[in-house]
Amino acid sequence: MSDGKQAKGLWQRLSGHLRLWPMLLCLLAGVLLLALGGEGRAETKTVEDSTLRTAEHALAEELTTLCSAVEGVGDCRVKVTLLSGERTVYEGGRAVAVLAPEVQAVTVVCEGARSERVRGMLLELLSAHLSVGTHRISILPLKK
Repeated sequence: MSDGKQAKGLWQRLSGHLRLWPMLLCLLAGVLLLALGGEGRAETKTVEDSTLRTAEHALAEELTTLCSAVEGVGDCRVKVTLLSGERTVYEGGRAVAVLAPEVQAVTVVCEGARSERVRGMLLELLSAHLSVGTHRISILPLKK
C-alpha cells in the first residue's frame, strides 16, 4: 500500500503544478517570438531607413539644381525629409500604381533668400514641384 500512497501523493503534487505548464509554455513562446521576430524587424527598418535616406539625398540634389537655376538664388543648399519612400499599390497581385514619396519638410538655404521676390519664387516652385503646402517649406539666407 505504501507504493500506492506514494503514487497518489506524487500525482497530487504533479497535478497541482500542471496548471502552471500552460502559462509557462505561453511565456516561453512569447519570449521566443520577441527574440526571433525582433531581429527581422530591426533589419527591415534599417533597410527602409537606408532607402529613405538615399531617396532624400537624390531629391535634395535634384532640388538644389532646380533652385540654383532660378534668377537671384545664388549659392544654394537643400535638405529634404521624407515621411515615406516611393510606394507601389497592388490590386489582385498586380501593381496598379506607384505613389510618390511623401515629403515632410524641405529646407532651402541660399544667398538670395534675403529677397522677398526670390523667397516667393522658391516657395511657388517647391510647392508645385513636390505637391506640398508652403508650411512644409523653409527658405533661409546663407550666412556670409
